[in-house]
Amino acid sequence: MRYKKGLLFLIFIAYFFSPQNVASKTCDIFIKSKSIGKLPRVLRPSVFAGWADKRALMKLCEFRHLGFIRLTLSSLISDCTSFEEYKKRLHRSKSTFLKIFHEISSRGGKIILEISKTPYWLSSNPSRRDTCNGWKVFEAYPPKDFESYERFVKYTVNFFSNEMHMDLIYEIWAEPDLKGRCMWRGNRKDFLKLIKHFIKGAKRANPNSKIALPSLSSWRGKIGGKDALNPEDSLLFAVLNYASKTRVKEIGLKRLPIDYISFHSFDVRPTLFIFTIETIKRWLWHFGYNKTKILITEWNGFRKNLTKNAVYYFAMLNVFHKMGIYGQTFASLQDFHLGFLEFHEDYGMLTKKYVIKKPIFNAMKFLDMMDGDMLEIQSDSQSVGIIATKLGKKIDIILWNFSDPIENTLKLLSKQYLIKLQRYINKGSIDKEKDLSLARNIYARMKRLSTQKQNIFLHIDKMFGFKEYKCEIYAINDSSSNAYYYYAKTIQRGKSQREAIISAINHQEIKKIKEIKIKGLDKPLNILMEPYSVYMLRISGT
Repeated sequence: MRYKKGLLFLIFIAYFFSPQNVASKTCDIFIKSKSIGKLPRVLRPSVFAGWADKRALMKLCEFRHLGFIRLTLSSLISDCTSFEEYKKRLHRSKSTFLKIFHEISSRGGKIILEISKTPYWLSSNPSRRDTCNGWKVFEAYPPKDFESYERFVKYTVNFFSNEMHMDLIYEIWAEPDLKGRCMWRGNRKDFLKLIKHFIKGAKRANPNSKIALPSLSSWRGKIGGKDALNPEDSLLFAVLNYASKTRVKEIGLKRLPIDYISFHSFDVRPTLFIFTIETIKRWLWHFGYNKTKILITEWNGFRKNLTKNAVYYFAMLNVFHKMGIYGQTFASLQDFHLGFLEFHEDYGMLTKKYVIKKPIFNAMKFLDMMDGDMLEIQSDSQSVGIIATKLGKKIDIILWNFSDPIENTLKLLSKQYLIKLQRYINKGSIDKEKDLSLARNIYARMKRLSTQKQNIFLHIDKMFGFKEYKCEIYAINDSSSNAYYYYAKTIQRGKSQREAIISAINHQEIKKIKEIKIKGLDKPLNILMEPYSVYMLRISGT
């Protein structure tokens, strides 16, 4: 889902935002001693690892904790020309699957297995021509025989769930609504039929199998690649409507079960994402699927600015947690394409050729360092977010300053105006020209403020009786824990690609910038945060 970022935002700022409401440069944050539960899986390192090579997959072993890892079976499916060949390939890969499953599950991770692409022997169009996005024509066409497709799904789920005893979430398809009809060449009726037979096959193999659908590129997406102006015309709404009315007498189902709703979200401001989830939850309740959970199986943003993307990561995770999202997988583990430059505007948290860690990888490492129970937070800041945990005599704190002027303006708008804004975006209309000048002036002020540092006063409840504490401070900013900064800096100095890559490799790990001694926790800690930065504090008694 992509929102118009220019005039529409400015117009709403003009109407509903006044200069005196601008967030202050100074803010107080209180960390209370009250525990609010364990760090949930949605806040653990989670990533879409499909298409990553072995070097990138090995990097996952650096994490002690994992949330969700999304894998894909599509390569194996598309390489087979017959059902018998598929069965043989599946069994030959058994040891590899077991090893991957063990590495992920031993770190507390759960696997989402995407099953997309129509097998060659089942496709209604056998053409091997390329479509787009790496798909071939036969892979994007509906099955010619849906009963045979159902048997294919049944065999696959039986293999993983019953023979291999793997506890997986099976995700149906991948972005059937993508522009250009790259990944679905059938119509909506065909796709709904595919869902029905997928669920039948999976439940026949194992009644307890868990299924996620429909893996849309946008929650408002339609077949053909255009977002629905009226969200209720979307494919997601149609899927829920169809599933609620479709009985499967053969296996005793009064309607199609939906364990998880899955969709993708790219370049969406966190506050607008809240509106998305509230809408989807209303739909789930309307159709009687109020126990269905939500998975965001691909998401990303700000790929042109790798430092900003690491901060955006935490801002979005914070919304996921508050909105009760069950799971998420950042897209993706590794860049999809080789570029002329090692760092280009791709989706990975690792580069393609030399598997260099981007700042987003280190953001996940910060989360991985956290242990114990989450602590209650009180804050008056619009742009600075925080997560804090306590284990034994140690407190871990992550602070991020997402000083995005559009996001911070949206936060100050009331819910009713966000709904109006959403309607405006749907209609694509522009308000009166006379308000444009005022809107530009207010937005300019927000933009100026976004370049200023935030002076944070961190008040920590007295939880331990130590007279002195050690505080280790780590940072992700333009020069710390940031391989890209040193890569770009070396290029700017007129050095070679090879020298730039060596510099990036030497600066890709998490960097501790300071270690200080604190005399008790009676006084607040003062931290000056630059725009678009992340800090981790590890406080322990000495």
